[in-house]
Amino acid sequence: MPASGRVWILWYDRSLELRVAGQWPLLEQESARAGHGWRSVDAGPMFAQWLDGHELRDAVLSQPDELGSLLPEFEDAVVEQLTTVLDAAAPDDLVAVKRCGALFGLASLSKVVNRVESSVQGRLLLSFAGRYEGTGYRLLDARPGWNYHAVPIPSEPA
Repeated sequence: MPASGRVWILWYDRSLELRVAGQWPLLEQESARAGHGWRSVDAGPMFAQWLDGHELRDAVLSQPDELGSLLPEFEDAVVEQLTTVLDAAAPDDLVAVKRCGALFGLASLSKVVNRVESSVQGRLLLSFAGRYEGTGYRLLDARPGWNYHAVPIPSEPA
């Protein structure tokens, strides 16, 4: 199976953010019940952790307009962190990334996925608030047209 076919995208309405977060442990249980390993990555704190360890942290905090020049470096750090997890995963593992919306405006999720897809041995699950239109994903309903050959998994409000 091509790498893009091993990427799953779970999107949901923004109103379901807390519900999806609350159900995350059930995804892990179901993955184990199906005989698959589980590796969870939380994109939520990635930026804060990266910035906290950056040598220019104090300068950026005092002059936030300068942050834009460092964002490609942050995207590289996200790719590196995700690649490390993917490389350590077994072929039957599910690497699940929650709260991808935290990357919005800081790193391009579509670029990150394109850069890590060759490291996906088992499955990569990305979850974010947004929508799917035809073949395009809209993270946080922001921009149209991110076409990716992932397996879409819709989440409907109850």
